[in-house]
Amino acid sequence: MNAENTNSQVALGVDEALTKGDYASNNTADSATPQVPLVTSYDSLPMVFSHLPTVTGDVIEQYNPSWVEVREMLSNPATYSSKKECPLFKLATFCDQRTSAGSLRSDDNINLIYGVVADYDGELISVDDATAMLDLAGIEAIIYTSASHVAAAPRWRVVAPLSVPCSKDNHRILVGILNSAMGGILAPESFNLSLSYYYGRVDGALFESRYISGYPLDNFELVLDPLYPSNENGSVAPTKSLKVAAAISNDPVAQFLIDQKLVKRKGSEGKLFIDCPNKAEHTMDSALYPTITDAPATSAPVASTAGMSMAERMYATPTPSPVAVPAPQVAQSATPAPVDDGYDYGETDTETATPEQVVYDIPDNIKELRRDPARLLNGDAGVAFKSSIRDTAMDDPRFAPAGSPGELREMAADMALTTKDIPLFDKALGNVPTTPELVIAQRESAVAMLNRTYGVQATEVLNLARQYIAQDPRRAMIMQHVGDSPDIVMRVVELARRARINGTL
Repeated sequence: MNAENTNSQVALGVDEALTKGDYASNNTADSATPQVPLVTSYDSLPMVFSHLPTVTGDVIEQYNPSWVEVREMLSNPATYSSKKECPLFKLATFCDQRTSAGSLRSDDNINLIYGVVADYDGELISVDDATAMLDLAGIEAIIYTSASHVAAAPRWRVVAPLSVPCSKDNHRILVGILNSAMGGILAPESFNLSLSYYYGRVDGALFESRYISGYPLDNFELVLDPLYPSNENGSVAPTKSLKVAAAISNDPVAQFLIDQKLVKRKGSEGKLFIDCPNKAEHTMDSALYPTITDAPATSAPVASTAGMSMAERMYATPTPSPVAVPAPQVAQSATPAPVDDGYDYGETDTETATPEQVVYDIPDNIKELRRDPARLLNGDAGVAFKSSIRDTAMDDPRFAPAGSPGELREMAADMALTTKDIPLFDKALGNVPTTPELVIAQRESAVAMLNRTYGVQATEVLNLARQYIAQDPRRAMIMQHVGDSPDIVMRVVELARRARINGTL
């Protein structure tokens, strides 16, 4: 995609859509209940695989494989004569800052993380049992054994991808979520940010690997509470999640359902969501998830609402009070000096305002966000978006709430957008449905995509997206013009989830 496309009609330069898998919808305009698969493929997730030839970390080679290629490298590695000969890896990007010993491997030198890796060295839980834990939780991952693994004393590590790259500051939380899903058995050193991990077969050692199909680890941040080691030896207090896990393991009915592979997902409070073997005899399907029974009200798929569009659900926020710009005074002795609070909130138009022009106040929370050091690290929005959000953008009345091209660029930066999103928004704004049938079809496609990607968390992430849009009412006024474009709905959800992880929402 070309971010410099001069034919683009989009003024909102907002990172390429990170939708995963095949989201093609078979719904028609009159479909009342889209049939949504439970799990989609994440094979094509983009990864960063940092290869360390030696444990010193003086050389780090960074590659960009897909998730399925990472799995292949870890499950079918080369054979080495000893553990010391094996290379190491990290699913993260590193910068160029070296330690006093010349190593590139340090907490300070890590930038973004693309996946979480954790060790198990308790020598009690088998690879098959660990696989069952992750399968029950619904977490996408691969397990492979370490050089010291033997059948009677299992040792292995688990690798779980993220749907989007995250700040290194979230590493501990994500490892804690993985630890929670696995009952608190992961080694405490797994929480070490810059720890890298050996991979490869060791000649003569038993090697096993398993792949678990599910959802990326960061999808569980709204469902699972992180579980951390309580002391240096890694023991944990008997938390509620551990007690629930123990109760499930001692429940013969639950174990029967698990053994028969009827359990599709584990919920809170010990709930198990099953694929009912007698579903053919049901008199009514449950909305959007006909194969799931007893879905909790707080974690549910998004229902298709005939009277309300996805855009209305996501973008319908109170309209800010407009401030009328007075007409210029003919006789004016002096121009009052502007109030300077130490921050440039964006360019202002030099043209004289007419009585018909209306501008909207910048919300106080957005002003505060622009003072945040993390926001300032992204650079000057006026420069970053100058070529993609052109001055002529304001010729489009849909962008009137911004008031000026400079403020429109600042709003794009507020949302943590990049110029790579321009073609995505350009397509959506140029293909707004014009008939009721097309509106319904687009809405159903967006609902199906949300449910297909997030499952029972779909309603939660949609509500999170609404909070994200509502941060700035002007944002809602502009975004509502894209309608129910599935790509835009998914992109806004991803941005909202990233904002929550980064602490800006």
